[in-house]
Amino acid sequence: MKITKNMRDKEAAGWMVQQIVPLATWRAVESLFPALSTSRTGGRPQMANHKALAGILFVLKTGIAWEALPSELGCGCGRTCFRRLVAWQIAQAWPQVERTLRDTLPDSAQIDWGRAVEDAAIVKAIAMASRPRPRRASSKAASSASDLKKASR
Repeated sequence: MKITKNMRDKEAAGWMVQQIVPLATWRAVESLFPALSTSRTGGRPQMANHKALAGILFVLKTGIAWEALPSELGCGCGRTCFRRLVAWQIAQAWPQVERTLRDTLPDSAQIDWGRAVEDAAIVKAIAMASRPRPRRASSKAASSASDLKKASR
């Protein structure tokens, strides 16, 4: 079998993910994540939670912007990792994952855990925005209600 550059790149990316989230650490947190859903309409399959977690930890450890996450790491793009963090916050899985990572990652003291909370503060706004708003009475209904009040006087 001939080894191509693309195969070497994928192998190197897999190695980087393993360096950021060691296999023992991944096994400790794997069951804490919500299951990945599949789209009914097809499309691209979701990135594995292991890769998303590696991307999130890389951003938290280095302090880079989400958009600056290098694709060479094999963790997807920064936007995907950020969306996954937000999804885990909404599902209330992140606090338990964070506690487990603090206990199992050898370099957890170098990670800015507060940034995950700050960056995910948008979670509440997103959750509130997805709720249906109470319907206002239409101006026609409001005017007929005021007409009824006048007639009853």
